[in-house]
Amino acid sequence: ALKKQNEEAGEEWTVPELTCEKCIDLNEDTFLETVENNNLRDDSLLLLEFYSPFCGSCQEFAPVLNRLADYQIPNTIVARFDITEQNIPKYNNQELFQVESTPTLYLVGHSPSFYAEMYSGKHEFDAILQWLTKKRNSR
Repeated sequence: ALKKQNEEAGEEWTVPELTCEKCIDLNEDTFLETVENNNLRDDSLLLLEFYSPFCGSCQEFAPVLNRLADYQIPNTIVARFDITEQNIPKYNNQELFQVESTPTLYLVGHSPSFYAEMYSGKHEFDAILQWLTKKRNSR
């Protein structure tokens, strides 16, 4: 839809850039290093967004993700993975991360053992922050 809008307006089509200065941008090479080895301490969490720069909902969500990253939730790293450019790597030969629509958020941790939980609430700052706080406090 975005490409068509640009073409109809006679504008050159470019991939939208969704910036997040404090987010870690993952790719197929860095994904497993970050998720599996996690580069995290035992008490740290990884908030992971799967997104597409072409997705209108992802464009609307980008400021929320930026705000979450800026908020500096204790021991929480915010990362994202562009699903339009690459395939989601498997974890231990399993397709652990299921992405049916974007944006999709997961919370990844290693305490007491590896887990990845998909977020299913509203894609709003307060709702996500409350979910993260609840998850952190329940560990």
